[in-house]
Amino acid sequence: MIIFIEDKLKAAKLLLQKEGVKSLFDIPIAPNRISTCNGIFLRLNEGDKYEWLKVNLRENSLFYLVKDNGGFAVINETGDKLTDSAGLFNPYGGSRIFTPQLSGVYAVSLFGCELINLDLDCKFCASPAYQGMKYSRAEFRDELQRLNTIKQIDSVTINAGSIVTKKDRGYAMMAPYIQILKQEGVKFVNLELMPPTFKGKDLDSFLENIKEDGATSLQFNIEVWDTDKRLQIMPYKGKIPTGDYLVTLSKTAALFGAGKASSGLIACLNDIDELRAGANAIIDADGIPTIDMFRSLSGTKLVNLNPSVNYQALLTLDKEINQRLIDAYGTNFSKTLEGCLKCGGCNTYGENLPTGF
Repeated sequence: MIIFIEDKLKAAKLLLQKEGVKSLFDIPIAPNRISTCNGIFLRLNEGDKYEWLKVNLRENSLFYLVKDNGGFAVINETGDKLTDSAGLFNPYGGSRIFTPQLSGVYAVSLFGCELINLDLDCKFCASPAYQGMKYSRAEFRDELQRLNTIKQIDSVTINAGSIVTKKDRGYAMMAPYIQILKQEGVKFVNLELMPPTFKGKDLDSFLENIKEDGATSLQFNIEVWDTDKRLQIMPYKGKIPTGDYLVTLSKTAALFGAGKASSGLIACLNDIDELRAGANAIIDADGIPTIDMFRSLSGTKLVNLNPSVNYQALLTLDKEINQRLIDAYGTNFSKTLEGCLKCGGCNTYGENLPTGF
């Protein structure tokens, strides 16, 4: 099971991030999240310690979420508990547009991915094809105002598929929605985007426009570091040099500030050495790296991939990254983070960055 790692909670977290759980009772899933984003949050408890994580619901998982003594537990096939108990937070909050995450963050997905339409999709991603905007601007504003009457939303992270036939990768379609968030009092707007084709001063102007529209932090996710692997796993994205990502991250950090530019890498699709090289390059570009666990998702081309994981090496790498970030930004750095970094349910760190922040 998970006895090979000294820290039982972190071991259970990484294991479930990869394997998912099968729920033995009905859990409604948010209708507006895609790919790895569509899951539930578990709080794994062991004594007086705990770890939060986002976990996907998978029918073929060997781990089961069950009701236990008025709460919940995660068990294996023989009925053994992975931790003392578990708490459940289901991010389906009744809104078809805004989905609550950890740490007060709300997530929005605006449209599907054009790469699906072109049969150039990333093999790990379960995004739907691009079919236009999911919601009108009026629907978006009305729903935000409705939620704000209940409790003011301060933090939103926005993702969407990439529109690769446009130089801005689809940002112009996202901009009016970001402007609405700003107008309605949302303080922190995190945006996930593929690097645009703009270079030099044109890229500077593009990023300045995004900031003016109301975005406060940006993600440009590299995902796979090795050049050959990138081309194999991501037929379109793999052709974008990692250097383009790093330049965009560096310019974003210079304009938006420390902690406001980030990039994700996927454990299992990268080996430990590739994760280390990618994470260090992202830090050198003044970006914040996150390591997300690979999940084999239904409807993807890697649905049958079940790679082995050196969990101990992954946790050791997390500590290395943690120390580099502390050295660069200080111990209170996590307070500046936004969006997916602030939530943290999908990355191997847990709800927040490791101890020391």
